[in-house]
Amino acid sequence: MTPEVNPDTGEVQINAREKYLRKHGRRLQPEVCPRTPQHIPTAFGQHQVECETLPQLHGPRYNIGFVPRLPRNYSKQSLLVTKEREFDPFIFTKDESLDPRFWNQFHQDFYTSVCLRPKNPHIAFMRAIDWDHMANKNSRVCDSVIEACEAFGLKEIMGFRYN
Repeated sequence: MTPEVNPDTGEVQINAREKYLRKHGRRLQPEVCPRTPQHIPTAFGQHQVECETLPQLHGPRYNIGFVPRLPRNYSKQSLLVTKEREFDPFIFTKDESLDPRFWNQFHQDFYTSVCLRPKNPHIAFMRAIDWDHMANKNSRVCDSVIEACEAFGLKEIMGFRYN
């Protein structure tokens, strides 16, 4: 049975019986389940509905069995880093509790303990790349980086300086 549609408004037309059923709900006939009471008793009384005291706020409850992993320091631990790098981290889902730049806890720990060491960090703050300085270094790595940036069309935007 397809419902009738009002051509002027495009709304579905419902009859009086359907309106009644939508308002009062659909019920089983008493003959189907004769032992079902007319009104199902509620499991709580009026004293439980009306609360005289204000609700109590509690701090978050922690699972006793869960211990968060503390960050590891991978500086001067080449064997441990080699062991961790043997596994492919991308077969697992990304850990959403970490910084969005990192895939897993090892990436974040390695970055903070090795790449951003307090003494003599490998990463320097740079606003723009000095391509002339990199070309004068006579390094194969610098030359390959320059070629790759030129191939992708990034050389101009990476060397842009805003004064």
